[in-house]
Amino acid sequence: MDPYLPVPAILRRLDFTQPSVARIYDYLLKGRDNFAADRAAAEALLKQAPDLRESVRDNREFLTRAVEYLATQGISFFLDLGCGLPAQPNVYEIAARRIPRARVAYVDNDPMVAVHGRALLVVGEATAMIELDVRDPAKILADPYVAAMFGEDEPVAVLATDVFPFVEDADDPAAIMAELGEALPAGSVMVHSHLSSDGFDRRQIEAIEHVYAGTSARMTLRSTEQIRDLLGDRWEILAPGTTAVSRWFGPLPPLSEPPRSVTYVGGIVRVRPR
Repeated sequence: MDPYLPVPAILRRLDFTQPSVARIYDYLLKGRDNFAADRAAAEALLKQAPDLRESVRDNREFLTRAVEYLATQGISFFLDLGCGLPAQPNVYEIAARRIPRARVAYVDNDPMVAVHGRALLVVGEATAMIELDVRDPAKILADPYVAAMFGEDEPVAVLATDVFPFVEDADDPAAIMAELGEALPAGSVMVHSHLSSDGFDRRQIEAIEHVYAGTSARMTLRSTEQIRDLLGDRWEILAPGTTAVSRWFGPLPPLSEPPRSVTYVGGIVRVRPR
C-alpha cells in the first residue's frame, strides 16, 4: 500500500498566487516551473542582491560535485531535504553514474514539488518522493523508505543545501541538525549550505527577508559564524571548512573576478563518533 498522498489530492492544495520558495529557486536557475508571482518575487530579490542568480548556480554546482564526490567514496544512500523542483541532472542521476545501487529519498513540504517529484524523480525502488517538513525530523526519520535506508547501517549523506535558511530561530535549526546527527549511522555526512548575510547591510537583510515573508516560507539570513554555530558539537567540519561553496571541489576564482554580492556558505560535515 502506497503510504503517500495520491497526486490528485496534492493537486487540490496547490496555490499559484503565492510565491513559492521552490519555484523562485527554479526561476533563478532559469527553469520553467514557475509563475508570475514567483518571477516577481525573484526580481525583487535581485534588486537587493544582483548576483543572486550566479550564487544560486554556485550552490547547485556545489551540490552536484558533493554528490559525485561522496558517491566515489562509496556512499550510496542520500536523504535530500528541501529538494526543490527537479533540476538536471537530479541527485539520483548524479549518484547512480558513480554508484549504480544508489538510493535517494527526496523530501519537501511543497505540494508542487511532490507532484513533479512523483512524475520525474521516482525510479522504482531506487528513489522516493516524500512530502514532509524538515522542521519535523522525527516524521522524516519514521518514514518507511527513510527508516529502511537508515536500517542498512551504512553511511548516509544528508543533503541540506539551502534548506536551513527557511527554518526560523524559533524552530531551533541547531536542534534539528543535532537530531539528524544522532540518528545517522557511523560515517554519515551532511552537505549543507546557507545564504549568508555577510556583506549585506541591515536594510538589504530586511528587504530580502520581507520578500520571503510573502512566500511559502520565511527566510532567516545568518552570518557565516552563525551558520557554523548551527552545527554544534555533533558534526565534525571537514576541510576547507564552512566557507563560500565556490571554494569546494574546484579552483578558486581568479583574483581579477569581483566577489559576489551574495554568497552561499556551507560545506561537508561528518557525524562525530559516539
